[in-house]
Amino acid sequence: MEYKTIRKETASFNPPPSFTPSPSPSVKV
Repeated sequence: MEYKTIRKETASFNPPPSFTPSPSPSVKV
């Protein structure tokens, strides 16, 4: 139950896996 709530928040707070790998390094730097 708890793990489900944390997973939902992470998915809402973090972008999709397809949009994270590319813009991640570009935005970080």
